[in-house]
Amino acid sequence: MVQWSPLGHLGPMLRALDPADVAVGGRFEQPLRDLLQRVQRLGALGSAQASGLQDEAAMAQTQATFMDQRAVTAATARLPRGVRRPTHAQIAAAHRGEVSQTSIAPQRRTLTRQRETQLTTEANAAVTAFVAWCQRVRPELHITAAHFRVAVREVFERGEGIIAFADQGGVTRCVVGEAFTVAVNADPAYALPTVVHELWGHNEYGAYGDPGTEYGLELYDRAAAQMPWYTQPTGQRRTSEIDAYAYQETEMYSLMREVEYYTPNAPAHQAALADINYDPAPAIAGRIRLITQQWEPRVAKALVRGLYQRFRIEPRIVPAALAAFESGVRRNFSAADAADILR
Repeated sequence: MVQWSPLGHLGPMLRALDPADVAVGGRFEQPLRDLLQRVQRLGALGSAQASGLQDEAAMAQTQATFMDQRAVTAATARLPRGVRRPTHAQIAAAHRGEVSQTSIAPQRRTLTRQRETQLTTEANAAVTAFVAWCQRVRPELHITAAHFRVAVREVFERGEGIIAFADQGGVTRCVVGEAFTVAVNADPAYALPTVVHELWGHNEYGAYGDPGTEYGLELYDRAAAQMPWYTQPTGQRRTSEIDAYAYQETEMYSLMREVEYYTPNAPAHQAALADINYDPAPAIAGRIRLITQQWEPRVAKALVRGLYQRFRIEPRIVPAALAAFESGVRRNFSAADAADILR
């Protein structure tokens, strides 16, 4: 990596590998992921050092100061008249509020058992129809019924706006519910990007929330541990942190995997499918925007630089997907910073 990366040879070398070898379960899947993670971290560190942050400890300390000041300011603004300083508990509560703003929104609606039963029947039928369509139209993807698990309530309760999710624990499965059915019934092509996103995108990036998978979460945890009022939470509050600081990069990669499979909605379907089958390119830019909101500016720039270094040599994404990422960088950073990130 040290020898070939500066010369720009890693990308062509990786793209020369057999796609089956770098697929989920392929013989080079884990070595490839390890290499990509190292490139990402080196890219981020190089950018940070150019901004005056000499190592990861400095990046974490800078982010800790940024989050602490933001939480203290928010907590102070909520104090009753006459109270000058917030308590540690009030600051921690303000921080949780900040985290939730860039995390997955909790589900606020209800789902009756009767409705769940109906939607489950419909989703099972949609899986059958979609698999038949794939085997006829996209046989090279080798998608079968074993790639799906219908779990209407799980998808519903995962959060507001969740269309599907990837099963964890080493099982390559797309967990689907109502939104999948809506897409398939309109046109199976509308569901394909989501299926690729969940089956391969997240699984290729790595086990969600596991140590080492998402650099953002790793750096967040190092930073948060330095704040005197912070104790790492458990349960849903920890999930909220993971969904804020781990999710952006794995979601961005998975959106990039969608690009080559995206079919725009027909005018007759746009109203019903606008939030299900959407153009992934603006969504990629949206994830970059969230990173700029979460992180101290120098750290945010470093993280996005690291992601770019990783994505530009990633053999499983197409040039149009990388172009969408580059466009997102230009939309969210100054011209000078964008040029530095994309150099």
